[in-house]
Amino acid sequence: MRAFAVMLVVVAHAGLGLIIPGGSGVTIFFTISGFIITYLMLRERDKTGGFSLGGFYFRRAVKIAPPLILAVVIPTLIYAIFEDINWGGLHRAGLLLLQLDESIRLV
Repeated sequence: MRAFAVMLVVVAHAGLGLIIPGGSGVTIFFTISGFIITYLMLRERDKTGGFSLGGFYFRRAVKIAPPLILAVVIPTLIYAIFEDINWGGLHRAGLLLLQLDESIRLV
């Protein structure tokens, strides 16, 4: 169902936004995602009597890491074999993420 919602957004961005509004796909995607996350949280609470936010994010990272590596890291490394990559931008992005993390902790 989430894949269908993503396809609505892709079709809307492909120029058919007047026929198929992409915003409806976004709404459907986030509604289903919210339901799944809530279900997982409640299921963990029922099984263990509590909920570990760190454990939740760790499980998500473990689930997302393989496709992330396949879709981003491996093609980037293959590209780096044939072309020079300016990794300086990545360094700046990392610093910005650290600043964002610190800002969130202060709130």
